[in-house]
Amino acid sequence: MLWLTLRQYRTHLLATGGILLALAAVLLIHGLLTQSFIAQSAPLGCPSTAARCTAFDQQLKGRYQQLQPLLQYLPLLPALSGRSGVRRCWPGNTNEAPTNSSGRKQFHGRSG
Repeated sequence: MLWLTLRQYRTHLLATGGILLALAAVLLIHGLLTQSFIAQSAPLGCPSTAARCTAFDQQLKGRYQQLQPLLQYLPLLPALSGRSGVRRCWPGNTNEAPTNSSGRKQFHGRSG
């Protein structure tokens, strides 16, 4: 049954995995660039409350605020991958109609 589930949702899994991989790449590149920025630009004796450290701290905060627009859309990831968890409910979708113990589809409507 696992193969059936994976087969059914493989497009969504690949899309979600691709989006997460792209996000991980962006975060990795940003982290490496920030690390080199700190190594090259950090004044000696920081962190402290000195004016030169405060200015550097503001520059560093500015670099991290560059990521804010990207991260604020993170909750939309399921919708971007094409699978938001919202399914069409029966009776509108006859492929997902409930079945009884014999495997036959049940009908929950009026007859006649």
